[in-house]
Amino acid sequence: MFADSARNIPDPRAEYRKIRNAAMNRIRKLERAGYGDTETVQRARRVFEAQPRNLTQDEAAQRLPDAARFITAARGTVGGMREIERKTANTFRDRGLKFVNRRNVRQFTEFLEWLGTRKVNELFGSGQVAERVPREGDSERRGVKVKDIQQMFQIWLRENDY
Repeated sequence: MFADSARNIPDPRAEYRKIRNAAMNRIRKLERAGYGDTETVQRARRVFEAQPRNLTQDEAAQRLPDAARFITAARGTVGGMREIERKTANTFRDRGLKFVNRRNVRQFTEFLEWLGTRKVNELFGSGQVAERVPREGDSERRGVKVKDIQQMFQIWLRENDY
């Protein structure tokens, strides 16, 4: 839908330049806040750094929807990324992993990735990541205890210099 309306913008190149500049500013802020290693920021950097010199009106109109999507996405702001981390940490905590908080949730999801419970470099929403972790009562029935997960996580943190 936005692609069709982008073609009706009087100067798509100017609009794209404006959105691209805003996106690059957000990318820099995300990097300063420590989110530079996330897939979202790396992908956005690749998309917005590559700026053809002679961008045509049609090319600009085609790029506008992706640019607008990044600008309006929660993952496009530091506050949005922090909110996603908070929700993810809360989901883990709801599942009995009380040691996971907003400050260590990124490391914990990296730990899960290391364990092979996530696909490498694939971003999941908080609910999808949490689905990989058994609920408090379920983990005991399966022979996996929360304290064992916490202990393994602590060892992993030490071994990876966190």
